[in-house]
Amino acid sequence: MKFDEIRKKAIAEWEPVELDGIPVIRIGTATSDRASGSLEVVEEFEKELARLNVKAKIIRSGFAIMNPWLSSANRIIPVSVIAM
Repeated sequence: MKFDEIRKKAIAEWEPVELDGIPVIRIGTATSDRASGSLEVVEEFEKELARLNVKAKIIRSGFAIMNPWLSSANRIIPVSVIAM
């Protein structure tokens, strides 16, 4: 499969996730992220979203660069979170 075909397929698969109006929170959960508390961050996001009755998708990412990001309607906003 050529790069353009892979790209088109990826865009087609992600568009429903990104454009449905529900915010997406991406949190890096690779090994190095876990060592610095990323799973606890995921848990706290889930608890707080439930407490506030906010609908959002949490996607665990393998890339530390995505640690964490909030995106909605093609806007990506870095979110500063320090796991302690």
